[in-house]
Amino acid sequence: MANGAKPKLLTVSAALLIPTVASVLFNLLNFIIENANKPNRPSIPPTMFDVSISCAFVLVGLSIGSQNKEQAQAIFIVFLYLFLMSIILVVVAPFFLPDLRIYLILLAGLISLIVVGRMIWKN
Repeated sequence: MANGAKPKLLTVSAALLIPTVASVLFNLLNFIIENANKPNRPSIPPTMFDVSISCAFVLVGLSIGSQNKEQAQAIFIVFLYLFLMSIILVVVAPFFLPDLRIYLILLAGLISLIVVGRMIWKN
């Protein structure tokens, strides 16, 4: 690995890890608080591990922080596509494929992480 690639890889990893962990933690805490007083706690739904929306909003931050207007617009367009893909895979598709819900959520999260990682790496 080249000398400049290692710090950049660490930066990209941290930039992906922070919103991912924060999203999952917030969802789990919200689930625990909502179900704390229920005698029969429901099982944790797969949507607790959906990180695609938080990854998409990382792109909004990149777009806002970009110094180049064309680059900011390109990042925002990628955000719109990623957000739309997340809504389709996480919200709409499970109605038609309920047995594959967890796989659709994981697929949306994986695609989101790859896209956001690539956008952070390029910028």
